Amino acid sequence: MKKINDRGQIDGLVVLLLLRPGLAVAGAPGDQVRQSIDQLLVILKDPWLKAVGNEDQRRTKLKEVIYQRFDFTGMARRSLGPEWRVAPQKVVVSPD
Repeated sequence: MKKINDRGQIDGLVVLLLLRPGLAVAGAPGDQVRQSIDQLLVILKDPWLKAVGNEDQRRTKLKEVIYQRFDFTGMARRSLGPEWRVAPQKVVVSPD
């Protein structure tokens, strides 16, 4: 059983959230995205969390914010389409 777990995935999600889309996002979903981006920026700018030796704490805090907004299992299901019926037996989708 292969476990999908990669620090690069987290970094990529942070980058995606930080790249604010050029299109205007209105309403509650847009507010939620902005709130998440603001929370991520606070974490990324925190001098204590930037210090050497605090990488794990910073990563944990980033994960908490990111995982509130992403349904990794749902994304995998939609990405795989009909193959999803076979895939869960082979792959464990885990954001941790």
